[in-house]
Amino acid sequence: NADWKNNQEFQKKHCEYQHAVAMSRKERINSGLDEFPKEPKRLRYLVSDVTQEGLSAIHSHNPRGLCLWVDELSAWFKNFTRYNTGSEEQFWLSAFNGSTTMSDRKNCQHSIFIKRPFISVVGTIQKRLLTELANGERAANGFIDRILFAMTKSNGKPRWNENEVRDDLDREWERILNRLLSVECVVNEDKESIPTVMRFTPDAKRRLYEWQHENASLCDKEMSDN
Repeated sequence: NADWKNNQEFQKKHCEYQHAVAMSRKERINSGLDEFPKEPKRLRYLVSDVTQEGLSAIHSHNPRGLCLWVDELSAWFKNFTRYNTGSEEQFWLSAFNGSTTMSDRKNCQHSIFIKRPFISVVGTIQKRLLTELANGERAANGFIDRILFAMTKSNGKPRWNENEVRDDLDREWERILNRLLSVECVVNEDKESIPTVMRFTPDAKRRLYEWQHENASLCDKEMSDN
């Protein structure tokens, strides 16, 4: 719904932009318009079927961040080598760390520079395809460790029914999303987003260290890296 509203606003501004471009410079000045009109940018939250180059271009117009929705996650990582020889996987490793990314677009004199990338990937995958996720170097380079897996408690086959999602759950989910989208994105004088650093409380940091030390000890006792 939010992306739909943003698209409606973009279409309106783009029509105004095209109208202004069609006018002469003198006509724009006499009409009180910008002498050199700037093409509007589409505000986005979600993207789906997009190349790495296209994603970088969209992100450059939406520095706050994006969410890539992939219905089948297996198709996402299988396409890593569709257009190149593996640089896309490195792109996602760097994006997870918030490392600065640059992209040189074809037939364009300007490079895309994203100082603080933030892209969440959400999708589904069948359990029998999970092993494919670890193919190649993905089990060793930390790619899998960057994914948060979630599944239902029930392992039984679902039965068809006519039950709908409760209205109160729909409303609560909408309230949560609206609350997130209403959080102000603070920017500096160069229009770059300023991240908010969330600090661990002393108790949370202690629990985190205990968890990491316990798992490190378990790993040290194993004979295999896997």
